[in-house]
Formats: sequence, C-alpha cells, structure tokens
Amino acid sequence: MAKKNVSVPATTTPQVPAVPANVPTDWLLTKLEPGKPTPVAIAMQQGIRVIDLPRVKVPSGGSVAWTIPSLEGEEVSKEIVCVIATAQANQKAWWRNGLGSGNGASAPDCSSTDGVSGDGNNSMDGAAANNGTHLCRTCPWNQFGSARRDDGTPGAGKDCKDFTRLFLLRPNDMLPLVLALPPTSIKGLREFTLKLASRGLKFHQVAVRLTLESVKTPSPHSVVRFDFLGEITGKLAQITEGYGTQLDELLATTDSAAQGGELN
Repeated sequence: MAKKNVSVPATTTPQVPAVPANVPTDWLLTKLEPGKPTPVAIAMQQGIRVIDLPRVKVPSGGSVAWTIPSLEGEEVSKEIVCVIATAQANQKAWWRNGLGSGNGASAPDCSSTDGVSGDGNNSMDGAAANNGTHLCRTCPWNQFGSARRDDGTPGAGKDCKDFTRLFLLRPNDMLPLVLALPPTSIKGLREFTLKLASRGLKFHQVAVRLTLESVKTPSPHSVVRFDFLGEITGKLAQITEGYGTQLDELLATTDSAAQGGELN
C-alpha cells in the first residue's frame, strides 16, 4: 500500500495582541512602578486636597471645546484622551449665595458624598442651629423647582447641585485631571459604564475619548460623550489599576464634596 503524504501545519509564533491604533502608546505613567505610592497619594498625604488638583469643567453655553490646564498654560482641545482612574458618584453641593456669584469655586455650605445625607448648613440665614447632618430627600434645596437663577427668579431644577466626579489620567500627566460631571452628562456615563460591564471591563482598563456635544434645549448646554478607544495592557494597566485603588482609599477618608471648587 502506498504511503500517504501527511501535511504538517507550519509552526507559527504566537502573536502578542497589538495595542489598538486609537490608544496612545507613550504614557508618562509608565515611569512609575506598580505597587508603589502614586504621585497623587504622596501629594494628598502631604496635605494636597481634591480642590487643589488640576480640574477641567464642562463649559457653559453649548461650547464643544475643553479648556485644559497644563504646564505651558491653558490648552483648548476638542477632546480629552484618558483613562478614568476612578469615579465618585452621588455627590451633592449647595451654596447659600448660589453658583452665579462664583461660589462654586469655594467650599459649599452643605454637601453630600453619598446623595443620602448632607453635612453642613442648609439654611439661608446661616444660623448655627442648622449646622449638622440633613437628609437629602427632605431638604428643600434638593427638590425640583428650588433652583435660583442668576437674576433671582426661580428655575425648574434643583438648587442643590448633583454631580459625579471623575479622575482622568492623561498620557502626558502623572496627576489626575478632575472633572465634575453635571446631571445632563451623567446618563452618558452610566450608558458607557454598562457597555464596559457587558465586556467585563472596568474604567481603569480602557482608554477613552471625552468630547462635547452642543445641545440647544431647554437652554444651550454641553453634554459629555464617552467613546471607547481600546483596552490597555501590560505595565500601564497595572499602574492605572493601582492608581484607582489608591485614590479610592484616599477619597474614602476625605470629605471631598465639602471642598467644592469644581462647579464654577
């Protein structure tokens, strides 16, 4: 019987998955060592507060450009490419004199880090008797229709401001950029979070692009959009995971909502 020729598949070398083309490959964070204290942990242990960290705001009036602080000055950009190290949801802040007076750049008179209990003074007269802890659900400033416009007329929204705080790690920075998301952008964050969860991914495992969409109604405002760029791997993934863990531990012992400084 003639011997059959058996073809042997060619041996191939396993390929390391390539970094997605949209994900930056050069990150300053890779100079850090996994498991070591991060720059933000060292800074906060030395007295730096959340309010002191560089921050970026959702612009007013429907603008689609970010104004980002940098070593060289302010940078105007249509996008922020980053890894979200961690997020603080259910934050609340209330200012007796309102946001229109510029008070959003200072500590609020009453604040909450869980959306359940507020701490501070939620009265218009600032009487000492009103200092303490308050239930957010029964607070008059947490009700729709309590908003105060700059001209003193009532608005349809709540006077107590809801927001979610994001800590963004960018390729050229070792300290996080802090972004306070207003309620109009929180829905987009939730949808993005669910999409990641459906793939078994967490914030610190992916690179994301943040852009702004101009919305005209009920009044001109900007909404943050979240675009998935790709997964991050290797040393960078280890560092961003550790960064987020250290931030969570630090924020758990810090009344960061009471520091304000982000909504104006």
